Amino acid sequence: MAIFAVLAPLDNLKIGPALESKFAGNFFRAWNGQWFISASGTPRQIAEQLGIGSEGENGSAIILSVSSYWGRANVELWPWLAARIEK
Repeated sequence: MAIFAVLAPLDNLKIGPALESKFAGNFFRAWNGQWFISASGTPRQIAEQLGIGSEGENGSAIILSVSSYWGRANVELWPWLAARIEK
C-alpha cells in the first residue's frame, strides 16, 4: 500500500464522510482538512474514489503521493505512517 495526503478546503464538509465511507480504518486525520490515506492506486484513482475527480460530487481537494515525511504533529501520526509507508 502507498500513503496519500488529502488536502481539502476547510469548507468542504463532504470529504470527511467520503473518507469514512471509502477508506474506513485506513486514514488518519492530521488537521482540519488534512488527512493521510493508506491505499493502493494513484492520486487520480484515490480522487475518483473520494468523489473529487472529474465529476467533483464531493467538492475540491488535492491528493498527493507521499514517499517520505518529517515534521511536528500529533504523536499518534508517526507510528501510523511508519507502519504503512512502503519501504
